[in-house]
Amino acid sequence: MRRECRYSPVSARVPGMFAHTTRDWWWTARPAAH
Repeated sequence: MRRECRYSPVSARVPGMFAHTTRDWWWTARPAAH
């Protein structure tokens, strides 16, 4: 799960549970980010 956060700088800054939420919209918006 950490490797997904690497692609989203926003998720890297936000703490804990909020990071999962931010990552979720990011991953949905840009599934080809990896």
